Amino acid sequence: MNLESHFSKFRNKIVGIDTSFNSPFGNQKLIYADWIASGRLYKPIEEKMINTFYPMVGNTHSESSITGCLMTNAYHKAQKIIKEHVNASADDIIISAGFGMTAVVNKLQRILNLKVPEKYKGSFKKGTLDFHIPIQYSDMAIRKFFRKVEKMKWFENTLFVITADHSNHAWHPEYKTFIGDFSIPILFYLPENKGFKGIDSTIVAQ
Repeated sequence: MNLESHFSKFRNKIVGIDTSFNSPFGNQKLIYADWIASGRLYKPIEEKMINTFYPMVGNTHSESSITGCLMTNAYHKAQKIIKEHVNASADDIIISAGFGMTAVVNKLQRILNLKVPEKYKGSFKKGTLDFHIPIQYSDMAIRKFFRKVEKMKWFENTLFVITADHSNHAWHPEYKTFIGDFSIPILFYLPENKGFKGIDSTIVAQ
């Protein structure tokens, strides 16, 4: 079976699949590559929402009205369907958030009070912003990772890519600008090519 042909009927129903946008490099076709964080709108689902659910949208914390009753039941049924699809039990909890996977992970961290593993608490300098300690922990974790994998046979000819999915609070002045506020780093590391180094400050968009 040709997988591209099989999934084309689904792909063609993604809202905005052929969208283009004006960029510093001219008109470009939109290529979305952030499916782990958040999916794109799917036309059959959106039509179902518009025609069936949205006309009755109301407060999900009340059953004193027809809108509240329908939305509360729809909310609980949606949770039940999701649990069935991921083989979750009645004891498992669905964590919902309105703006992507990062928000869900952050919410779980707040619930469990997890910032840095317990054994590393007190090992890092506090810094001036809340994320300075997690950054130091991330640096240490990446350092340990490379110390471990550099002994593997595949290490030398592997291209390692390290990046972020979005920006955070700014500390350096260059990130307190309109473009800087959306800037994220992307690092390429190819161990076998010692000449593969340098900095490219070209502005690109994902």
